[in-house]
Amino acid sequence: SHPAPGAEEAIARVETLLDTLGLPRRLRDLGVSSSALPDVAGKAIGDWFLQRNPRPVQGLAELQAVLEAAW
Repeated sequence: SHPAPGAEEAIARVETLLDTLGLPRRLRDLGVSSSALPDVAGKAIGDWFLQRNPRPVQGLAELQAVLEAAW
């Protein structure tokens, strides 16, 4: 699948903003260890914010995969 028109430019601008502000991009940059990811996923799976996510999360394994990708 290809990004929507203008998406690549928007992504580049957000990346520039993150660089300018010096904000972390990955969970490991925040000090989250990879060994903590299963516990984080287990605690987050029942949280209300996840239930209202625009893209439904299809279970604990999917949430853990997202966290691993963000690590």
